[in-house]
Amino acid sequence: MPTIVLSGVNLVSGGTLKILQDCAETVRQKLPDWRVVAIVNNADVINTPMVETICLPEAKKSWLKRIYTEYFGMKKLSKQLNADIWLSMHDLSPVVSAGSQFVYCHHPDCFYRFSIKEIYSEPKLLIFSAVYSLFYRINIHANRAVIVQQQWLRQEFEKRYGVRNVVVAHPVPETFPLSSPPASPLNTFVYPSLPRGFKNFELIGEAALLLDREPSWRGEIIWTIDPGESRLTRQLYKSYGASRSIKFVGLQDRAAMNKLYEKMDCLLFPSRLETWGLPISETKSLGKPMIVADLPYAHETVGSYDKVQFVNSADPRQLADIMLEKHLNGWSSVSVQADAIPGPFADNWPELVDMIVSIHEKRNRSISAGTTIPLQSYKHQQ
Repeated sequence: MPTIVLSGVNLVSGGTLKILQDCAETVRQKLPDWRVVAIVNNADVINTPMVETICLPEAKKSWLKRIYTEYFGMKKLSKQLNADIWLSMHDLSPVVSAGSQFVYCHHPDCFYRFSIKEIYSEPKLLIFSAVYSLFYRINIHANRAVIVQQQWLRQEFEKRYGVRNVVVAHPVPETFPLSSPPASPLNTFVYPSLPRGFKNFELIGEAALLLDREPSWRGEIIWTIDPGESRLTRQLYKSYGASRSIKFVGLQDRAAMNKLYEKMDCLLFPSRLETWGLPISETKSLGKPMIVADLPYAHETVGSYDKVQFVNSADPRQLADIMLEKHLNGWSSVSVQADAIPGPFADNWPELVDMIVSIHEKRNRSISAGTTIPLQSYKHQQ
């Protein structure tokens, strides 16, 4: 029985954990005759039947332990598992013994220029960015393919690390449900995000202060952060906590977040930096409206859709005007169409799993035959 290993010891919450969970579920569905093993921090994070879990909680306790686990500990474990495919789901390319090795890269921080204000709010960001830039580089050429979520990230990886075997894979379901008509008027606006400087909460905060002055505004803006959890959230609460529009609800688990999506009339997503922006896809799957940053990542994530409004990520007046107009008059927008993504490209999880297996099998055949197959030949066939 062939074996595929999904390594995700560093994934414990948020969008990155959901990506691991979605990947595990799709692999189990697509490869019923394979042994599927997930290496995780906590066995409770994987609920898919017939997926074995190996728990390495020590790996999450410090960067030193994480580094030791990835570059030393995984080697011994990989020999025991005798994996045909090893997919590292959390950025680093471990030293392993496997038929084919792949890495899935989430974090775009090292490709972003942080402002002085962002560094002051979260001084660890600069260190984190530098560390990730280094560890992305280590052992990256051991992978049969590097998987990223967007075309602009592929270009950055090719430029900075000299890799050419980069797959763009959109982390979304195979299909979306039919769109439902948006609520009219729009009353509840939600920004589901962890507190990070580049998430651009200030844009919404300044827009909220402008909206508070409007007698006709009765809307509610929900932030999934807690006022006391970090220096940034304390600053945000000091600046915007008195707004009659903003409600701090804290981090939501998956069940609570699903209820919040049901309640939501419109998504706000003004982040300046994302590898994807999973709330955009989740909102699109519900057929609900969204107001998102007018930035390349957001355009790629939105794709083709008819309930989206793009906003300047540095213009709170524009955001306030859009929100007030939608609040009073309901939703109306012009449909946008997605640009084509060059191959190798997977539009969803099933296509990505097919591509990974195809790369593994074709490359092994080419090695046996003494030939080389370029990665472009692995482009998923529609």
